[in-house]
Amino acid sequence: MDDTKSAIASTGVWGGVIALLGALAPLALTAVGVKSAADQQAVVSTSLQIIAGAGAALALYGRLTATKRIG
Repeated sequence: MDDTKSAIASTGVWGGVIALLGALAPLALTAVGVKSAADQQAVVSTSLQIIAGAGAALALYGRLTATKRIG
């Protein structure tokens, strides 16, 4: 790993960003007007599981297959 690349080109960084977006999902639902607690819970529960899993998988894949350092 002698070469470097920008953080934007890092799969690991993108995986972290996706996981962060999943964590912010409840705030987004409130902002778009989903007020029912039951509706929010159903959407948040499902979306958090999908987004967090995808983000974590992408971050791990990116780190395990990395050939360049982030610079």
